[in-house]
Amino acid sequence: MPATTRGRLRQQALLDLPLDDNMLVHVLAALNVHHGTEALDRASGVCRSWRDRVLDSAHLEDDPDSMIGELRSGDKPYRFDRPHDAIFLPNGHVCVADCDNFRMQIVSRDGYYVGEVRLDGGTSCPTGLAASGDWLYVVEHGAHRLSKLRRSCTSAAETTSRAKRWACVGSWGGGDAELRHPWGVAVANKRVYVTDQGNDRICVFSADKLDFLFSFGGRGGGMGQLREPRGLAIDGEELFVADSRNHRIVVYSLAKAANGEVQPARCYGGGESSTRGRFGLPSGVCIANGRLYVTELTNHRVQVLSLDRGLPLQVLKADGPVSGVCADSTHVCTTSLDGDHAITLWRVNATPRSSSMMMASGRGLMPP
Repeated sequence: MPATTRGRLRQQALLDLPLDDNMLVHVLAALNVHHGTEALDRASGVCRSWRDRVLDSAHLEDDPDSMIGELRSGDKPYRFDRPHDAIFLPNGHVCVADCDNFRMQIVSRDGYYVGEVRLDGGTSCPTGLAASGDWLYVVEHGAHRLSKLRRSCTSAAETTSRAKRWACVGSWGGGDAELRHPWGVAVANKRVYVTDQGNDRICVFSADKLDFLFSFGGRGGGMGQLREPRGLAIDGEELFVADSRNHRIVVYSLAKAANGEVQPARCYGGGESSTRGRFGLPSGVCIANGRLYVTELTNHRVQVLSLDRGLPLQVLKADGPVSGVCADSTHVCTTSLDGDHAITLWRVNATPRSSSMMMASGRGLMPP
């Protein structure tokens, strides 16, 4: 049996130290802000354990898995004009709100054109999409309206499908059941939440008949106030809102939403900035894989953050303003308003990077 030396005891003590992912990322983010990106490389080189944890948090491949579509107006397949949102369908395809082409366009993840969906009576600038059960909810930005239709219309779209509105609500204004340039939509617990961008608020409707229930927010920069909210996502009893003109993500508690009470719980960011964990016109938000994904229009990037504290885990650069985002266990999909392609998909790493590195090298998790 090898002798127990002070050096071995110190080495074992290092291995026994708890390594909290959020703490590690927070420290590295602070280094980036105050000392630049080179400090991240130097710090991660100090301790192999830290480096491996940082690699684990970066769970997306840096290079896109596929890039789809061209940014042009027109009715032809693969043409997208200001695509603002996207969702993954049950069959794995991507449904995109092709805003200024007045349609929803459907493509496969590997780039094949599937079809398009237009609403009876005309689709007016769709910017937000959400699915729940058998239903698809579409925000029509140009008509100041929320529409509900059967989700089966997306699976039946081989070339062009006309979809019937089973319910709709909204008209220009600031009163109950009125909207001004609505943007994003999310569904949970038989309620539909819509960002009423022109009125700086969130409107809540019943998921069944789209009856107006209540609204919250109001113009300003204070806690719970909003300025031109865009995307939103729901995780359990929390609602995450891209408060675009305040350059932050506001998190609301939905614990008492059944009583018409929605209270702000916390916010991430605030004040336009290009540093990690801060935002420049955040637009799209989604939640998957235990993470929060945020797209930014002015910083031309996608940020991956922790849900509980909003700590930056990974940053992916785009070649133009990024609007919408959706994610599942295998891919993160974003839509762009400018650049070489309309849709970009990043693959989620099935195995943490540090684990694959250790298996390849035969190493254990040991400090240098």
